[in-house]
Amino acid sequence: KPESPAEADDAPEPAVDLLDPVMRRQIRVALDHLRKRDLYDALGLTRDAPTREIALRADGERQKWMKKTQVTAEKTAWLEVVALAQSHLTNAASRDRYDRTLDHEIEEAFCGSAAFALRGLSRLDPGTKSVLLDEAAARGIVPDRAERLVARTCRGLGVARDGVAMPTFASVL
Repeated sequence: KPESPAEADDAPEPAVDLLDPVMRRQIRVALDHLRKRDLYDALGLTRDAPTREIALRADGERQKWMKKTQVTAEKTAWLEVVALAQSHLTNAASRDRYDRTLDHEIEEAFCGSAAFALRGLSRLDPGTKSVLLDEAAARGIVPDRAERLVARTCRGLGVARDGVAMPTFASVL
């Protein structure tokens, strides 16, 4: 069936409650300094860790770093990450918001990778689609969501899926 801009998976997504860009950047700068992926990684925990374990681990890290008398960039970064973890991961609403932000950032990065892979193509071939879906799975994106993200990226770049040509703006006029 031909694709059209009004496909069901093209519906605008509802606004998602995420951390504001300034806070996202503050967290990212501190994590990058420590070479950590996210606040969970910094504490050596998984995303499904109980709140009590997060609080105990954060407090233990804070105490460990407070014992060091010399002020260094590493100590400052660790203390900042611990404070951020305590404020964003120990309360259910804040933790949900942080987790949604992580998921959003993962999807943004995937869409960037997909756009890079699709740029210059006129249609999405099965091999490229398979690689993109594998990449999405490796990032923890569920298959149906990955399909929608690939479809949206294809539409945005004017890349046909399933061998059907996408109408371009020039061909519509």
